[in-house]
Amino acid sequence: MYMRSITMKALLILPTLMLFLLDSSPVFSLQTLQLTDNADSYPISNFIEILEDRSRGATLDEVAGRNDWRGGQTALPNFGLSRSAYWARIMIDNTSSRKSWLLEMCFPTLDHMDVFLKPQAGAYTVKRSGDCLPFAWREVKHRNIVFDLPGRGKTLLL
Repeated sequence: MYMRSITMKALLILPTLMLFLLDSSPVFSLQTLQLTDNADSYPISNFIEILEDRSRGATLDEVAGRNDWRGGQTALPNFGLSRSAYWARIMIDNTSSRKSWLLEMCFPTLDHMDVFLKPQAGAYTVKRSGDCLPFAWREVKHRNIVFDLPGRGKTLLL
């Protein structure tokens, strides 16, 4: 089955990149990526914000409540070698006729990548991938790290 995708070019040498999807919330002032029927893929570099966790111990709730995210870049950042954990976020509004899109990380040797999803009501769920996990565990069997992002109007925090 053909699926449309949102492409994330390689964020080089991140020890951990955690992604999470929250319900729409006016707390954040991110520019929203509009997914429409007019395109099959979208670069997210203009919409992404990054948060560095030097302690590598921040919880999902702590990160979600912080207001010191960096963004507004035209290219995805390159952190080089770092001991920090990096969190990324993006707001996505799916106005297309598709019920689901794919998020692709074009860096297949990334050790760990977690996607946290939160529906409008309910608790967080997590999707995990990376080259340190068995390939059979991948939600989408692909060379790159790919996640299925179901839903319509939600705030995607990367």
